[in-house]
Amino acid sequence: MTRYFLILCISVLLSGAGCRQSAGSGLPPLTATKPFFDLRGYIQSQIRTLANVKTVDKKVNVNGKTEQKSGVAIDLEKELSLFAQSDINRPAWLDKYHADTTVVENDPAVARVIRYRTDNEQLKTKELKIFMDRHGAPVEIRIVNADQSMFSDWRQDLMYKAGLGYHISNRQKFIFLSPSMVAIDASFISGSGDITPAPSNTL
Repeated sequence: MTRYFLILCISVLLSGAGCRQSAGSGLPPLTATKPFFDLRGYIQSQIRTLANVKTVDKKVNVNGKTEQKSGVAIDLEKELSLFAQSDINRPAWLDKYHADTTVVENDPAVARVIRYRTDNEQLKTKELKIFMDRHGAPVEIRIVNADQSMFSDWRQDLMYKAGLGYHISNRQKFIFLSPSMVAIDASFISGSGDITPAPSNTL
């Protein structure tokens, strides 16, 4: 059903009609070439919005050992590149992802959650979740990337909170070896302009 809805939506787009992002969200509209949420475009817009962010408070955990530093200089485009690389807008993937929307009640920060997921073993990005406020603007992004083979098992969890910071964790297990785990938490500490606060407690 999702596949046919997306095809119908694209047909309507080509005729110049609906299937747009919510008005006032500041997001680019859905198009025939970008039928899913434009993650790459959103991250690029956040990089522009946060042009004044040059440093972060960063906590790094490697296999249970934690190091914490304040005022770490960063290149925001490089720091958020993993998020942009998880964009799922490919024409060949149109029928590979299933989409659903959950309406959230009694949460002042989040009004709905859009989720894209796939069981296709060939695709790295297994799940993309966008938490949106009542204006349709994203306040949080969550991504699950994973890959599995005879010799290794890898999973990456990404979380971006609009204007506040991000979380990246990588877990990898090679056959006959102990699993390795690396997690990074970063909080923006420089001026970041007019931003939307992210929810402290989400689904």
